[in-house]
Amino acid sequence: MPLALAYIASLGIEKFLFVLFKKEAQKKLKRMEKLQIICITGSYGKTSIKNFVAEILRKKYKVYATPRSVNTLGGIVKDINESLPDDTDIYVCEAGARERGDIYDITTFLEPQVVVVGKVGLAHIEYFKTLENIIATKLEIMQSPRLECAFIHTSVTDEPHDKVTFFGDEIQNVNSTLGGTDFELELHDNTLHLHTDILGSFQATNIAVAVQIAKTFDISNEQIICLLYTSPSPQDRT
Repeated sequence: MPLALAYIASLGIEKFLFVLFKKEAQKKLKRMEKLQIICITGSYGKTSIKNFVAEILRKKYKVYATPRSVNTLGGIVKDINESLPDDTDIYVCEAGARERGDIYDITTFLEPQVVVVGKVGLAHIEYFKTLENIIATKLEIMQSPRLECAFIHTSVTDEPHDKVTFFGDEIQNVNSTLGGTDFELELHDNTLHLHTDILGSFQATNIAVAVQIAKTFDISNEQIICLLYTSPSPQDRT
């Protein structure tokens, strides 16, 4: 009985301290009135997308991205309190989930203006039981109260929305060799011919959505092309 009571008490104290820690992070975000937040989720590629977005936007802005695969609410709260610089222009954050409501909790905490739902599949099916549950959980990110635009992979949904841009079908002529990856990206009325030293044809989709996000932040085509030639290969730890 004493051990059980001590365990219950420790859980209560831990929850109370987390609430306080979370409130401190919220206060910090509110002080950063001009901060733009980009939140990225998906079954595959979200770490790569995060890294590509951060690298491209650093050409013009002060960017901070969550380190490695920090993607839980607790990890994000800790990252904001301890590591997010006060002069950051854009915070690029990765959001992961193990159960329904996880993405919603992160989304309502961060209130991102830009969200991404990458390719969705059967990863972590043991937690969600069905693909439909996985998709529903990822789409919780659309409930951000400050949502301005969303980029959603075609594997997730095709339901039209005035704030949604779908991606995944705008890539053509992908050619991946040991010398890098070349592909064409249909962007509005233009076709960008892109090359990167990063290996793997699957990365073309991750780069493509990063480019589309960069365009919403007024990064020029010339800057994007130059950066892709010199970008380091990010480790994808999705």
